[in-house]
Amino acid sequence: MANATVSIYFDKSYTKKDGTSRFYIQVILNRKIRRIPLNLFIDPKYYNPKTKKIKEVKELPKAKINNLYLKEKENEVEQIIIDLERKKQPVTFTNIVNSFENKLINNSFFDFARSKLIDERNLIKEYYYKELEL
Repeated sequence: MANATVSIYFDKSYTKKDGTSRFYIQVILNRKIRRIPLNLFIDPKYYNPKTKKIKEVKELPKAKINNLYLKEKENEVEQIIIDLERKKQPVTFTNIVNSFENKLINNSFFDFARSKLIDERNLIKEYYYKELEL
């Protein structure tokens, strides 16, 4: 069994020009760390480091949805590790990241489009997102 830990990581040490910082999925494997970037950026003042969640405040109407998104991505990486172990494949950072980034290759185009829409929902206007939602 691989000695792997998966968690959410918020990198407030680097902020974009608009004042937001990025979320990552952090994988610790045999005491080494690798972070997988996610397409989710928020202002650091809305992040709660104790709960590793976005604060649900009036200024952030999508906070609950984004927290679910983070948990979903964390669960996906955990499932990838379990699948690699079950298939008797080596649990390495390369295999984990490749599986995470290429998980949609074998699925249909609609699954791919739905996943991209979910990943990039913070980059498009809310009314447009609702029109595209599948």
